[in-house]
Amino acid sequence: MKRNSTILIILFKIILLLILIGCSNKSKKESNIQSYLTLERNEYIPVEIENISEDIPLTGKNPSKIALAIFGFKDNVEGNFQEELTVNTNNPNQLIVTLAQMGFPDDSVRNIRYRIEFIPKDNQWHLVWAGWQQMCWPGRGSQDWTTEQCF
Repeated sequence: MKRNSTILIILFKIILLLILIGCSNKSKKESNIQSYLTLERNEYIPVEIENISEDIPLTGKNPSKIALAIFGFKDNVEGNFQEELTVNTNNPNQLIVTLAQMGFPDDSVRNIRYRIEFIPKDNQWHLVWAGWQQMCWPGRGSQDWTTEQCF
């Protein structure tokens, strides 16, 4: 009888240890994801979401439409200007819209790229963070995506 009790206690301890290890790995994984997001965000100049017009909803069924309503060009632009929108849906708890505006009609800034992050909220997508970076025309600054000012 005592041997059965000892075996049960050992099994209980093993199960408890496995549960604790599983929880620890989950928090490490979440921490790694958060670190990665922070690293990605550090490559952009943050946009103050609270300053976005109240006329534009930050929550909706179509994050691409929200992103274009906030950051897209409303008028025709002369030259070789193009907008390219991509949506990353790899994470079910986050959706990232990237809006690149290329051939920007400016003598210093060549391209602008926005990173717009959404999370699910009440069966819709809610904008939680946005940032931008730019690429300069030759002779006007960095030819790579940067947060540094073009001149």
